Amino acid sequence: MNVTTGQHEIIESVVLVILPLGESPGAKEASQSACGFIEQVLNPRTITRPDRVTLSNPQGKVTVGLNNADARVRLRDILKGVGYKPAEGDAGTIRDLFSHDRLNLVVDTAVSLACSYRNRTQGQEDLILDMYPAQELVRVGWREGPRDWPKTWVAAGGELFGERMIAVKNSRIWTRISAFRLPFPPFDLHSGMGVSEISRKQATELGLLVRNERVPVEPIRLNPRFRQLLEQRLKTFVTPPGQQEQAIGAMRHNETQPRG
Repeated sequence: MNVTTGQHEIIESVVLVILPLGESPGAKEASQSACGFIEQVLNPRTITRPDRVTLSNPQGKVTVGLNNADARVRLRDILKGVGYKPAEGDAGTIRDLFSHDRLNLVVDTAVSLACSYRNRTQGQEDLILDMYPAQELVRVGWREGPRDWPKTWVAAGGELFGERMIAVKNSRIWTRISAFRLPFPPFDLHSGMGVSEISRKQATELGLLVRNERVPVEPIRLNPRFRQLLEQRLKTFVTPPGQQEQAIGAMRHNETQPRG
């Protein structure tokens, strides 16, 4: 399956924001290459090679693609190629583009958002929405210091069912809990969160739907401010804890300024 326009826009924004190469010679081409490597993680291709023909593989089919670790290596090579050097005091930290944490953030964020965009798009069909009209916010990745998602959920107007965070798929709650204002995971940088399908029977029993109620198909659109929101979130994410309040204050000040 080819990478869609929406997925490419997501990957491009993530690369330009989280792996900024500035205006150095070759930076534009390097960013394009970085997008291409991440797309290979998302969309491996099958080719035929005569040297791979065997009795069990008579056509010599070979899958060509990258995993996350491969992509990090390729991105590191790109940084070397443009002569990137971390600022003084940043080496080895999340602010260092060479660091494992930063490269992992680029790849994981781009791949997770692009995959979720595809899943959300494919899920907007009457039959799927009829069978699974709701979803639950669930943890899919361990985090050393997990965010308080139930608190975020309730603050955004969501209803808790015991400790479970469940809503119909096209509820505005999914956009409200997202740092990027997108209705699909991961909802924030390095969140470790995803969604799990909830059947019509479960949704009806929880009171999310009345009998025979249908969830309408809703075309997916990227928030036009996605890149700006990602920049703002990244700024606080990479800021040392003692300086985060100042960074958040500056971000809010910028949001209140008139736009030209």
